[in-house]
Amino acid sequence: METSVQQPVGFNLNILGIPWRHHVVLLDRAKSMGEAFFYLQQTIENNWSQVIFTLQVEQDLYKRQGKAINNFHQTLPEKQ
Repeated sequence: METSVQQPVGFNLNILGIPWRHHVVLLDRAKSMGEAFFYLQQTIENNWSQVIFTLQVEQDLYKRQGKAINNFHQTLPEKQ
């Protein structure tokens, strides 16, 4: 039986710049492609080390992200 996996279209990530161990952790722990791409994107944006990356995955940042009520999008300046 063949399984079909949706290709990650629209994601422009430099995954080659991420250490191999990060990928191993994602293969082991990510529950969905969206979750895996979230952690890859955060790693690139925040330059996470292996320790920080693993800590964020273990503490389930993907599910916690965005749950706090805030007005950051209104008050913080755009990224430079």
